[in-house]
Amino acid sequence: FDGEVCVAVFRTLAGIPLEQIWRIAPTTFEETEPYMILLGGAIGLLGAGVSFLWANFHWRLMACFQALGLLDDENAYAVPRVLLGALGVVSIGMLVPQTMFWGEWEVGILATLSPASALPHVWPTTGLIGFEM
Repeated sequence: FDGEVCVAVFRTLAGIPLEQIWRIAPTTFEETEPYMILLGGAIGLLGAGVSFLWANFHWRLMACFQALGLLDDENAYAVPRVLLGALGVVSIGMLVPQTMFWGEWEVGILATLSPASALPHVWPTTGLIGFEM
């Protein structure tokens, strides 16, 4: 609702008519094969499975932090918790340097499966085991 109010106020003050923001050309869907629908369902189930695994990992990690005494209501152990998390991220990055990308500069390298040596913000780019995608 806030977005609608913001658009209405902005367009009114700017003297722009209230109409659709993006003009999207209508598309027609041609007939598809039934296997494509089943494939889409399978991909959706795969994504749901990955989400389920990720959620379980998260709750197990929180249980580990609780067992180590790093979770409390006052957040007094935030720094040790962050350091433990950073240790995990850096450890993974030392094995698979492609996980340490910064963003837009590395997207092309990752998308084309270029060698890790092409990563501009990661050093050393070989990692501990020389992993390549």
